[in-house]
Amino acid sequence: MDQHSSEISSALYGDTKAVEASLRALWERVKRAAETIAQLREEKKMLQVKVEELEQELRGLQQEVAEKKALIGKQASELAQTSSKQGAVILNGEREELAVRVKNLLTKLDAYL
Repeated sequence: MDQHSSEISSALYGDTKAVEASLRALWERVKRAAETIAQLREEKKMLQVKVEELEQELRGLQQEVAEKKALIGKQASELAQTSSKQGAVILNGEREELAVRVKNLLTKLDAYL
């Protein structure tokens, strides 16, 4: 009976060691998972702050674009009013093109005369 008891005892001891080893391994995995979760939470907070900063910058830029569009519209309106008061306004590129056309017409007229 003593031999049987010692066999059971050594089997239980082996099982206990295996369970302890499994629990240690599980504990290490849980610990690493907890560390990873903590790191991810910290990263999430940093990313949320960055998102808020970028959204605020976006709102500022959108407001700036809206103001510039309004200014362009106002200036275009003022230009249209000035043009209608002064007659046709000739822009630089149009002025050069018109000068070339006038020279060509004068050349053709000289050729006919």
